[in-house]
Amino acid sequence: MTSDKTFECFAPLSYPVAVIDNKQTILWANQKFLDLHELKHLPEDAKEKKSLEEQFFSHCKKDEYTLKIETSQHYFQVVTSILAPSEQLSLLSLFDISRRKALQSKLDDKDVMFRNFSEELPDGVILFRSHIIYSNPAFEKFVKYTGMELKKMELFDLIHSSAKEEFIQSLQVPMRKKSNAFEAIIQLKTKNDSVVWAKVKTKVIQFEGQETYLSIISNMVKEQTEIKKLSKMAYYDTLTTIYNRRKFNEVLAEEVQRSKRYNHTLTALFFDIDHFKKINDTYGHDCGDEVLKQLAEEVKNHIRSSDCFARWGGEEFIILLPETSLDNAIKMAEHLRSSIAAVHFDKVPQVTISLGVTALKVTERVNSFLKRLDNALYKAKASGRNCVIAL
Repeated sequence: MTSDKTFECFAPLSYPVAVIDNKQTILWANQKFLDLHELKHLPEDAKEKKSLEEQFFSHCKKDEYTLKIETSQHYFQVVTSILAPSEQLSLLSLFDISRRKALQSKLDDKDVMFRNFSEELPDGVILFRSHIIYSNPAFEKFVKYTGMELKKMELFDLIHSSAKEEFIQSLQVPMRKKSNAFEAIIQLKTKNDSVVWAKVKTKVIQFEGQETYLSIISNMVKEQTEIKKLSKMAYYDTLTTIYNRRKFNEVLAEEVQRSKRYNHTLTALFFDIDHFKKINDTYGHDCGDEVLKQLAEEVKNHIRSSDCFARWGGEEFIILLPETSLDNAIKMAEHLRSSIAAVHFDKVPQVTISLGVTALKVTERVNSFLKRLDNALYKAKASGRNCVIAL
């Protein structure tokens, strides 16, 4: 089970975030989330914690969270990132969209008021029928076109080809049911040929006496960047930049299924740095960190792109070798052992590793596979270190 310390990497984020499981239990939250709910820490009392969770999820509808602060209603867009599918953990990120909501609600007023408000909106606004008939400064800045250039274009000219047909078909729903709005996250092509993510909310209004599409276009570049950043934080070791244990376990589960389905061989190497504690004690933890980083880079130069290399924890590393026989895995382990022993490490005279090797058996469970791998490493260390043992 993932510990609370795992989530501390999200603590510095400048917006509220919380980690939940599939039972809608809040397992951890950063200080921004706690401040939002006027809490110093997550309630330890079960009833108080349950009350917070019921309050939160009862006001969290369709990826939007509403919260009354004093006399004002505040709105947050909720972006969900999967942290650990095997443990069914998700990270909820809350982005304040109260101002956007307040401004968007005023777009149903008269045409003059619409223009006045849209000029000040941070989000893009366009009106279009067969062609774009109006665009606000925010949208023009977003796609790098002038208002005059846009009036010669259709909105569909700006949509990336992969989503164009789906978007055109979806627009028929709000045209038939004018009370409905169509939302989509799409990619837009800019004048300089770059591609940007955008959230588009479209409905039909009466403008200048005609039925017209009104679209509010929100720049999703920052959100997409944050999602990618969070994904990297969830699956990569921050020190060595290789996969972490969580990501390895996901890849392992997939490769075990594939191995059994197609009767392919699957082997793994498990190794750690010999006498690593002595390195830290003698040269300092900063030097120890540099050894870990340099070793990871060295190993990456000797494995295939199809191999899964991860930091298991501390000075322990693991490599999954799909479609590799035990004999070839042993050769790989010996090659890594000798290569690492020959590397010049800054400040450290020599670094050696001990390796355990094993192959997945036909009817074997993942836990048994990993246990034999761990036993192989233990025997390698017990045999004097700087060697390879296969079980």
